[in-house]
Amino acid sequence: MASTLFHPTKETWMRSFRENKPIVFLFQDKLCPACYSFEQTVLSDSEVQELLYSHFIPLNIDINRFPDLYERFAGDEFLVHTIQAVNGNLLGSCNNLSVHYFIKNLQQYKQLYPQLQDPFQDILSLHDFSPLIQEEAKRFHEKIDLISEITLSTLLNTYDSMYGGWAVQKHKIYPSSALDFLLLFHQRSQDEELLKIIIQTLRATHRGLFDKQDGGFFESTNRDWKTVLSFKKSLDNNVSAARTLFHSYQITNDHYYLDKIRETLSFCLKDLWNQKMGLFNYGLMAHPLYDLKNELYLVRGNCEIISLLYEVEGIIDLPVPKKEIDKIKSRVLKKLRKSETPFGLPHSLSGSKRDPYRQFLLQDQAAYLNLFIQLYSFTGRVVYRERATRFLKLIIEHYFDQKNNLFKDRASIPETDFGPLTKNLFPIRDNALMINNLVTLSHLVENPSQRPYRELATNCVTSYYSNFGISRDAPFPPEFVIANQRLIESAIELVIIGSINDRKTKAILVEMKKIYDPFRIIEIYDPGKDKNLIEKKFQNYTFQNPPLAFIKIDSTISPPAYYPKEISRMLQRLLDAIKSDVQPI
Repeated sequence: MASTLFHPTKETWMRSFRENKPIVFLFQDKLCPACYSFEQTVLSDSEVQELLYSHFIPLNIDINRFPDLYERFAGDEFLVHTIQAVNGNLLGSCNNLSVHYFIKNLQQYKQLYPQLQDPFQDILSLHDFSPLIQEEAKRFHEKIDLISEITLSTLLNTYDSMYGGWAVQKHKIYPSSALDFLLLFHQRSQDEELLKIIIQTLRATHRGLFDKQDGGFFESTNRDWKTVLSFKKSLDNNVSAARTLFHSYQITNDHYYLDKIRETLSFCLKDLWNQKMGLFNYGLMAHPLYDLKNELYLVRGNCEIISLLYEVEGIIDLPVPKKEIDKIKSRVLKKLRKSETPFGLPHSLSGSKRDPYRQFLLQDQAAYLNLFIQLYSFTGRVVYRERATRFLKLIIEHYFDQKNNLFKDRASIPETDFGPLTKNLFPIRDNALMINNLVTLSHLVENPSQRPYRELATNCVTSYYSNFGISRDAPFPPEFVIANQRLIESAIELVIIGSINDRKTKAILVEMKKIYDPFRIIEIYDPGKDKNLIEKKFQNYTFQNPPLAFIKIDSTISPPAYYPKEISRMLQRLLDAIKSDVQPI
């Protein structure tokens, strides 16, 4: 835009009265496709700008920073952002105004209200308008920016620019969480240097860590048995590697990554799948004299590979037939369900129920909860959402420490030798997993005005700040930074109205999965089975001729898309709007 919009400060209100100009509220959101289009086509028009700035005070209102104003003047009944005159008169909404009609509405309003009335006595009585912005939220943003800066600078300082990757104790390892962090920042900033680092690391890692002969990623590039006691290809590392490669494909659209994902998942399905047990092994242990298959079946790894198989379905053709993969997913889910106990799931699924040393770790409960959320996202079956909320209650009961406002690393079993524990640990990475789960569930199951899950997540974050502080010597891990960013940014909800058995619905879902954004939430509603849910979640909005899809960010709903490529283009415009609003790192 050629001119800069005013911002809601006391000086802006006083200027309105001094110049006798009505205020026009432009309620906007940087993530709203309709707002972006309105800004580019209507507000940037020279005739609109001349009229707007000559006779009005155009006020830019970010609804995420000023929710009080949005509720006061726009009201809850509007599902798209609106343009309001100073006394609450509606001039239109950002998704249906052309240049012609916007000018017409402004001219009518100008003629109707030659003298400005004072509707702001209560606001003008304030010392400043800033109390509408919570100070806690401002400090929260500042801390997130600082944590991100520290984490990023620490990663880049230890990066091997010659061969790619990061080293821990002189052994190159696969930096999956670090790469996801860099992918996120590249997506937001379009920093080409970050993209170069990501691509160089991925290619160097594939050369140095991938077993070209037998498949799968090794844990370390150091092949010296004397210095590496446990040289292995674990399920966790391979799933993390495949997911990072998939995120890279989603951002770059480079099919090079699809081949590497196919190789990695083929290794998992061929070498780590145990047909007899109906579970995936922990991994292969490499030894100079012989190879050992680790006969452990850990919860977290099995949850994460099933989640990834759902995520890449329809995008990657695996050498294993789809029917066989569906059987594998079904068998693992049944095995996990049978292993549920009052304390959650035991760390190892291969141990006896009478084993007195069975461990119940937070990382496994967080992975199991996330699996339910993913299953709901990709199938639309409400039963998974209900199971997620029930399982979360179990986690809070046994793992949440109310005194410290953090999740402890494990649940003790009083009747065994393993517990009770004398000291609780609060692992930051596992708490980051729980924060992500809580933020997602807050959008899926809660009333926007009452979000205890989000409040619980915020308490965890605040507790870590107060307990550990921020230090350049010991930065927060990338997983925690990403979890915090999810708390302060609006979730992008990708909504499909249609039966998952419909061919077009499946095609729309595949298009949605091709666009990477860690804050997105995919929801599928069957108009035949979920009618009440649709009416409850999307009041005063009528969906016709499903299947269809749209983007929802807070109270903003984009126009419906009826064809897969339409939703893909809308998502890309949305991400472009995000990028244009963020300065390079």
